[in-house]
Amino acid sequence: MNNILKITAFILLIVSLIACRPFSKESYLEKYDKFISEVSVKGDKYTDKDWSKADEEYKKFSEDWYDHFKDDLTWQEKLTTTKYTVQFSYYRNKPGALDFYNTYLKGDLEKLKEKIKYYKENNMNADIDSLLKQAKEVGDTSVTIVQGLIRDVEAEINKRK
Repeated sequence: MNNILKITAFILLIVSLIACRPFSKESYLEKYDKFISEVSVKGDKYTDKDWSKADEEYKKFSEDWYDHFKDDLTWQEKLTTTKYTVQFSYYRNKPGALDFYNTYLKGDLEKLKEKIKYYKENNMNADIDSLLKQAKEVGDTSVTIVQGLIRDVEAEINKRK
């Protein structure tokens, strides 16, 4: 009886892991969009435990599954995944993100947006990959900086307690 329980638990674990993984590029993008939408709606109420779970899920979308599908993604779809990265970073670090964005990123991102629009209108796909890489670097850098600012603010608040 004990072995049957172990086998059943193992099968359920495998099925649950398989059920969560997207099997096509389309399902990956759809699930990623739903995940970002959920974070945008519920993120304000997340506990540290909720954010930890969201961070794990985000890592699957932005790294594991992205790496699996990246060669099949069009540049527009890659741009969409970059947008999801920026959105998650914003929702994750919302308290200071808007001020940081307005102060440090808004101008650069507006310029990048104009370049992408120009390239799209002139069918310059070869340069799009470079722009996407730059956008990801800007997003990654901004996340690191915002997280550092939040840690500094939290440390300052804890000192004053």
